Amino acid sequence: MCNIKQVLWLKEKCACDDVKNWFEQKYGDKSFGAVTVIKTLMSEHQHRWANWTITRVMTHPQQIQYAIFAAEQVLKIYEDQYPDNNCPRAAINAAKSYLANPNSRTKAATDAAANAAYAAYVAINAATSAATNAALLSKILNYGLSLLEAQCQTG
Repeated sequence: MCNIKQVLWLKEKCACDDVKNWFEQKYGDKSFGAVTVIKTLMSEHQHRWANWTITRVMTHPQQIQYAIFAAEQVLKIYEDQYPDNNCPRAAINAAKSYLANPNSRTKAATDAAANAAYAAYVAINAATSAATNAALLSKILNYGLSLLEAQCQTG
């Protein structure tokens, strides 16, 4: 989805009031490009909102790729903090298997990858400085933007 149709879209996606207000102030009740919105959110340091938006406009395979990438970015931090817990690495590998061969047997891996990405995200918040955290989030969001931009160019 390269365009977000209207603020109504935000309501359908159950956006919080702060997000709806931001969108209404920036864009009113008109359509707007998802990539432009995400870049604007990032430039205004609204990384959580940018992440929320990007995951709502991605296709399912893109969401999986995004979760894998995010988890991989912080995997070392997580494993350094929890050396005996290999669940995030196993979830990442399972999600990669699903992308390579989507079927009902490997489908559960998508949830596992999302959970692994979240667990790793919690770990980086606890283990890193705000500047490091912001840099990692920017890197992850930029990867997501590259996925969306490729989709918008081909579709």
